[in-house]
Amino acid sequence: NVTYSNRTYKVKNLGSVGSGEVLKSGFIDTLNSVVVPDTVQIFRTTSGSSVPTLVCTDNGSGRFVSANLKQATNQIDYETGELTIALVTPPKSGNIVVANYLAKYNQTIYEALTDTAPGTISASVSMIPAIPGSVTIKVGDKLFTDDGEGFIIGSLGNGTIEYDTGYVTFNHGFTIDEGDTVEINWLAKFGVAKALYEGEVYDGT
Repeated sequence: NVTYSNRTYKVKNLGSVGSGEVLKSGFIDTLNSVVVPDTVQIFRTTSGSSVPTLVCTDNGSGRFVSANLKQATNQIDYETGELTIALVTPPKSGNIVVANYLAKYNQTIYEALTDTAPGTISASVSMIPAIPGSVTIKVGDKLFTDDGEGFIIGSLGNGTIEYDTGYVTFNHGFTIDEGDTVEINWLAKFGVAKALYEGEVYDGT
């Protein structure tokens, strides 16, 4: 098992089911990326406490299974990021519901408008921190991998990745053909947050 120590939390309002006197127990939302199966954890935090309570985890097949959940459509679509959960016990006012998950990202960092001679390409990835050992760079049929120590290695190319800042340098010892792209893939860990009070509706932001 690999434990990832870098976690960056992102916050937005979760949708809720229920209004007025009905305390919200159902939550809907769409996470902001493609999600890696078997990495989603739903936590509930209490105001004034730094220790979160684990509510449920996904089973790797798109379902949340836990005694904390009602018999309902507790599921996540890993491709779209859409999730739905229904809690047995609604969170109290001021509690926060947070989703931790491992997300897949893809970014084109260079597009060859003409044949590009051997040289160096630098760029920054859009979501940080990157998970050590998860970074790959693809150019045509050539693949370069991150060794987990910040170095990108492969045949006819190498480079570096700063996991915390996302800054990448890639040295290619071959000509990049016109029309080819340099694509980088990586994983990042972050979360989604927050249930404020009964009846609040997710506003889409």
